[in-house]
Amino acid sequence: MNAFRYKTFLVIARILMAYFSPGESQENDSREMCSSTECSCFSESSKGQHYEIAASCKLQSIGDLKNVIQEPRNVTTLSLKVDAFYTIPPLKFVDFTNLVNLTLSDNRVAVITKNAFQGLNRLQFLNLSGNKIRFWEGEGLSSQLPLLRRIEMAGNPRWTPTDELLRIQGLQELKGITWSDECAECSLVKNESSPLTKLYSQGSYSDYIVWHCRGTEYTVSKKTRNFARFQFLPECFDYNEKCYQAEVKATMNHRCWDTDNRILYIEYVLGIIVIVLNVTVVTVTLTSSLKTNVAMLLVSNLAVSDFLNGVYSISITLARQSAPYTEFVTFLDRLCPVLGFLWVLGQFSTIQTSLLLTIERYTTIVFSMRPHLKPTPGVAFIGIAFSWVIALVAAILPLVGLGSYVTNTYCVPMQPSKEVPSTFLYSLGMSLLGVILYFTTIPLYVRIFAFVRKSSHQVGIKRDGKIARRISILVLSNMIFFLTPIIIALLWLLTDIFKKNISVQARNILVGVFPTVCFSLNSFLNPLLYAFRNNRFRHALLIKLRKIVITPNSSVGDISMKSRTESKMNN
Repeated sequence: MNAFRYKTFLVIARILMAYFSPGESQENDSREMCSSTECSCFSESSKGQHYEIAASCKLQSIGDLKNVIQEPRNVTTLSLKVDAFYTIPPLKFVDFTNLVNLTLSDNRVAVITKNAFQGLNRLQFLNLSGNKIRFWEGEGLSSQLPLLRRIEMAGNPRWTPTDELLRIQGLQELKGITWSDECAECSLVKNESSPLTKLYSQGSYSDYIVWHCRGTEYTVSKKTRNFARFQFLPECFDYNEKCYQAEVKATMNHRCWDTDNRILYIEYVLGIIVIVLNVTVVTVTLTSSLKTNVAMLLVSNLAVSDFLNGVYSISITLARQSAPYTEFVTFLDRLCPVLGFLWVLGQFSTIQTSLLLTIERYTTIVFSMRPHLKPTPGVAFIGIAFSWVIALVAAILPLVGLGSYVTNTYCVPMQPSKEVPSTFLYSLGMSLLGVILYFTTIPLYVRIFAFVRKSSHQVGIKRDGKIARRISILVLSNMIFFLTPIIIALLWLLTDIFKKNISVQARNILVGVFPTVCFSLNSFLNPLLYAFRNNRFRHALLIKLRKIVITPNSSVGDISMKSRTESKMNN
C-alpha cells in the first residue's frame, strides 16, 4: 500500500514539474527531435502540442536527413552542410511541411532538380549563397513555393533566374545574383509601382525634353526586359554604372535630324553664291581706287563678315549631313568652337559695320559744310579694327565659360531657354546689344533724310542722299534678318504660340533651320543691295574682268565705253 502511494506521488510530481517547467520539457523534446550528433535542434516557440524547432545539421549525404530528424513537420528553420553535395535531388524536403527558413549556403550545389523543394509550401526564406549553382529546373516552382519571399544567391557563378522562379507570386527579392561580368552580386527587387518597371518591360523607350527634338533612346537588354516583365528591377543600377550601361543602352537621338538636313541643302547654293559675291566685293575694293572711298571700304568690311557667314553655313551643313546624329554629337565639342566662333565674328562685325556705315553717311551729309568732320579712310580703318576687337571678345566669351557653343546642333551660342543659365544670359546680352546698335541707326537716318529733303537743291547733298538711301536699305535688311530670329526666340520663350497646333519638327525648323537660312539670305543680299548697284564698283569690276578675259595682244579698254562709264562713276 505504501509502495503504491509512493509511485502515485512520483507520477503527480513529474506531472507538476512538467507543468511548471514547460521550457525544460520543450528543450528536452527538441533534443529528442535530433537523434544523431550530426544535428543540433533548438526550440523556438510552441503552438499547442507542436513545437517550432530550429535544426542545424552537418551530414555525409543529403539522404541521411530523414534519419537524423524525427519530426520534420515541427522544424521551421533548417540549416544544412552536406559533404559532396552537388545536386539537390527531388523530394528530400517533402516532409518539412512547416519549414519557413532553409539555409543551404556554402555547399557545392551546382544543380537543383525538378521537385527538389516539393512540400515546402510554407517556405519564405531560401539561402543558397556560396554554392556553384548553374542550373535550376524551375518547372512547378510557383506552386511548390507559393509563400517564398527571398532567395540569397551571393557567391554563386553566373546564373539567370528562370521565368518559373520569377513567377512566384510572393517573391520579393533575389539577393546577390550574378548574370554577367558587369552585373555581379546584384539584387532583383520587386517593384510594381516604379515607372521604370513598365519602361524596361517594353524593351525600348525614349526620353525627350518637351518640345525639343533632341533626346535619348534607350534599348533594354533581353534579361532586364524579362526581369521587368515580372516586376523585378536590378537594384544595382542605382550604384553600378557599368551594369546599367551594359543592360540599358542609351543612344542620343534627334527626331528632326533628317527633316532639318533636307531643308539645309539650300545652304550649298546660298553659301557658294555668298562666298563668290563677297570675295568679289573685297577683292575689287582693295585692289582699286575704291579703297580710298570710306563707304566702299566699310561695305568691303561687311563683305568679310558675310564671307565668314558663307563659310559657316556650308561647313555646318556639310558636318550635319556627313554623319548620323549619333556620330555627329561625338565631335560636336571639337567642331562647334570653330564654327561657332566664325558665326559670332561674322554676326557682330555685321552689326557694328551697319552702325559705322550709318555714322559715315550721317557725318558726310549732315556735316557737309564741315569737311574736317568727314571720316577718312584712316578713321574708317580704326573703326573697322575696333569692331573686330569687339567681335573677337564676343566670340571668345563662350570659350571661357560665359555661354556655350554646344547647346544646339548649329554651334550657335544663342539659346532662348533658361535651362542653361550662362548661355541664356549670353544670348540675352548679345541680342540686346545688337538691338540697341541697330535701333541707334534709326534716329540717325531720320535726321539724314530730313536734312536731304531740306537741302535737295544742292547737287552734292542730293548725290550723297541717294547713297544714304541705298545704305539705309542695306542696314534695314541686316536689321530685319537679325531681329526676325530674335522675335521668334522671344515668342518661344514668353508665349505658348509654338506649343499649340504645331509639330515638334515645325517648331525646330522655325528656331533652328530658319535662322540659319535667314543669315545666309542676308549675306547673299548685302553685296547686291549696295556694291553691285554702285557704278564705280561695277566699273572697277568690269576692268578686272576684262584683264582676265582679254589676252595681252587684244585691245585693252574701250575709250568710248570708259568715257560713258566715268560720267556715272559718282552716281
